[in-house]
Amino acid sequence: MIMKTNEKYCFAIPVDIHSVLDVDYTISGVNPDEVDFTAAQDGIYLESKKNQRQGEYRLEAMSKGNIDVCWKKTDTKSKKLDFNVKRNMAHSEDLADLNTLVSLKDDLTLLQ
Repeated sequence: MIMKTNEKYCFAIPVDIHSVLDVDYTISGVNPDEVDFTAAQDGIYLESKKNQRQGEYRLEAMSKGNIDVCWKKTDTKSKKLDFNVKRNMAHSEDLADLNTLVSLKDDLTLLQ
């Protein structure tokens, strides 16, 4: 994406309470470090970095809704933004019950 104006360039990523977003980005152009990055959910900042040409962040959703990832250039030069967002589920803290373990044992037995 080409960033021509000084407005924020934001994307709302839908998440569930257990979602984890992996965000990485690279800025190119004249003065590529003249860009600020923010990630927020429900008005609470999960990440905020100034003057970063590139970055990699893991963001955990605090609730169901959207996580807004935004970039804003801080000078008058156009920039190119390349970014990638991957949505995952957080590791569950739940333990398997006895029925689940028996089922897994049976499945493994069938594979032998």
